[in-house]
Amino acid sequence: MGTPATALAAGADPDGDAIPNGIEFLTGSSPTVPGPGPLTVRSDAGELVVSFSRASTIPDGLETVEVSVTPGLSWSPVPAAGILRIDNGAGLPQTVIVRLPRTSERMFVRLKVVF
Repeated sequence: MGTPATALAAGADPDGDAIPNGIEFLTGSSPTVPGPGPLTVRSDAGELVVSFSRASTIPDGLETVEVSVTPGLSWSPVPAAGILRIDNGAGLPQTVIVRLPRTSERMFVRLKVVF
């Protein structure tokens, strides 16, 4: 018997770690082994700096980094100029660094994957 189709969906979370399969696919983590969240967030000189690993085998354009000061109301995509991808060598995950000007005391960031 194979894995149920519902467990394979991009929004599914079969390992129960609160990270959907789509994000696990993008970051190269396992959807069947619980793990830590993929985003690292820190403050640096008036900027919010977010970083994550991105599997080098994933086609470009599947992910969007979005920011909000009121996440229940609206999210805005981060402009490409604020996103830096670092190639770590053949077959290794890329490091993605997003720098956002601090526009509010509270800011929310999410990684959105669309297939």
